[in-house]
Amino acid sequence: SSDGRRNPSVSRCQLFLRLLAFSSLVALMTFVELRLLTFFRNRRAAPSSGSRCALLFFGLPKKFKDVVLPSVRRHVTGPNPSCDVYAHAYNVTSTTNRRNGEADAPIFPEEVRLLTDDVVFDTEEEFYARVAMRRYMPYFPHKYAWVFPTSLHSLVKQWYSIDRAWDLMEEEGARKYGRRRGRPVYDRVGLFRSDVLYNGDIDIFDGDAVIPAHSNGEIFANDRMFYGLYDYAKVWAKGRLGKVDEYMKSEFGKMHCLHSERFMYHLVRELPIEYRDICFNRVRATGAVEKDDCEWEPELDKNRYWAGCHELKNKQVKEILRPIIIKQPENATWAAKT
Repeated sequence: SSDGRRNPSVSRCQLFLRLLAFSSLVALMTFVELRLLTFFRNRRAAPSSGSRCALLFFGLPKKFKDVVLPSVRRHVTGPNPSCDVYAHAYNVTSTTNRRNGEADAPIFPEEVRLLTDDVVFDTEEEFYARVAMRRYMPYFPHKYAWVFPTSLHSLVKQWYSIDRAWDLMEEEGARKYGRRRGRPVYDRVGLFRSDVLYNGDIDIFDGDAVIPAHSNGEIFANDRMFYGLYDYAKVWAKGRLGKVDEYMKSEFGKMHCLHSERFMYHLVRELPIEYRDICFNRVRATGAVEKDDCEWEPELDKNRYWAGCHELKNKQVKEILRPIIIKQPENATWAAKT
């Protein structure tokens, strides 16, 4: 105004514009920061020119040619074209597991060769000749919803299959490339079941110690897949049977016995585990596909806090601590040409 006094409405307008400009700047900086964090998180492990990787498949192949293999090619080997592929399978013609609804359901293990020629087979007779199951049966977790004795036999067979696939990788990798002094042949390793339907791209360079985000809980870790750095993968994969005695001497082992996901939690509890929103569904030998695998979480009363492997006593409920989920990037680095 002419007398030198400020117009209050003008001052308020200027203040509003300054606040608006400041808020916009903060929002922009936050957006840029989040984008940069996402970029570097997804790019931090990009393979270098000298980096080697391996994909290991294990277990009993079910409906492999028609159901599993197309999803493996699209979502696992496709996004990781530079990786060598190895597999172990059991040379059986059928399987029976009433928990899975399988009764003498046919198995065609040779179909694994459609994925890789680097495969090793074992018969069930060879497995039982090498693994004394009587050592592990006293640790059967009766208090959890398992079927005696089938569930523990299936678990130990899976562990043995993982071990065999790992040894094949080491032997064939050294033969192909020679041994590197003080370093493993492969820098990164992914381990995958050969009886699941994969539903999204998996890039094994996007984290250092990764498991799926589903089927985890307070003392419960998903044991169906892992990928990351060699040393972390070796902890996950190698020599589980040799660690059972030590595990069962621990208070945790005495409390939970040889239950798969609880053993896995104890095994990887000191690794820098990262969770990814990765979905895949188990395929049964009948052709049925488990629909709820990616949504399942352990119920609150499934953690039974008393020592011993016997049947249920008084329930003690504890709240489950949910893991932090790191979403897979929407724009994958590889896209299926279909």
